[in-house]
This record gives sequence, structure tokens and C-alpha cells, in this order.
Amino acid sequence: MPGEFTDPAQIGGLVVARHEGRAVYVRDLGRVVDGFKQAETISRYNGVPSVSLSIQKRAGENIIRICDECGRCSPRRARVCRPASGSRSPSTSRG
Repeated sequence: MPGEFTDPAQIGGLVVARHEGRAVYVRDLGRVVDGFKQAETISRYNGVPSVSLSIQKRAGENIIRICDECGRCSPRRARVCRPASGSRSPSTSRG
């Protein structure tokens, strides 16, 4: 499948930043290992394995715009999102 890595060394070659005009690679920051890690948490929605996503507002950012953009990334999934208390999900009405 295009876009998938076939060798862990390929991940090490990804540029993640630039510092003083030079590329910083994943391999500069740590080792890339092809293996498994024991799960530390499990997320379920109505008993079905799911993915949890936590979005936090940064100073000066527009949280409504961010939530709307997240909903556009996955509109079908945004319908089932439930906001944490005091927060807004993309499916919440502006009322």
C-alpha cells in the first residue's frame, strides 16, 4: 500500500524539524524499532474497541475552528463523538 513503510530504517529517514538550517531526522532523536509494546490503556465505545482523541485549546487558538476541522477530518466518526464535561464536540450545535 502506498505510504506505508516496508522497513523501520525508512522511518528514521523522515525529517521532523529544521534546526539552524539543517534537517533533524527521526534517527537523530531515537531508535526506530519494529516490534510490539504492551498496551497501557484500552478504549471502547459501546463495548467496541475505539480510538480516543483528546483536543486541548492552546492560548490564542480558536477551539470552535479546531473542533470543526476535526469533524471535517472524520465526519462519520464526529457524529458519535461525545464531549468531555465543559468541552465541545464537532457534532455539538452552536445553538
